[in-house]
Amino acid sequence: LAESANPYLPMNITITSAQLGGADLETGDEIGIFDGNVCVGFGVVNGTIYKLNLLAIVASAQESSWPAGTGFTAGHTISYRFWDASAGTETSQVVATYLQGNEVFTTQGSAFISLTGGCPSAIYDCAGVCDGAAVVDDCGICGGQNASKDECGICGGDNSSCSGCLDN
Repeated sequence: LAESANPYLPMNITITSAQLGGADLETGDEIGIFDGNVCVGFGVVNGTIYKLNLLAIVASAQESSWPAGTGFTAGHTISYRFWDASAGTETSQVVATYLQGNEVFTTQGSAFISLTGGCPSAIYDCAGVCDGAAVVDDCGICGGQNASKDECGICGGDNSSCSGCLDN
């Protein structure tokens, strides 16, 4: 975002509300605006975002003299990411509801949106991954695949915890 101090043909995006997992974003959290994997603008939350405390973010278009990948390309789909400062995690599963404007980058355009982040299905695996496949094994370890069982089937065992188990 080195070029963001003087944005080129900017698009103004105004956030009217933003929630992660059903809770409002908090002071210090961040909202990033992306064209694919290129961050083209961001804003830092300062209090709950609502009609009296909107968050304005400016996204910069790609200028021909800048290094590639420093601005958006008009017509590309806009995506959003949240940075949860207290948890130290990024969420790319963010759904935008457009109150005005549309979901593609427009030079010198604007949009008013509300954002909801988290898992659309609300189904998380034991590792906290939305719609993930990790499960708790017989030993109570998330994603462990029973690797901590000894040959006798004892969690954390050392093969000495049962007699005759290995005899054939």
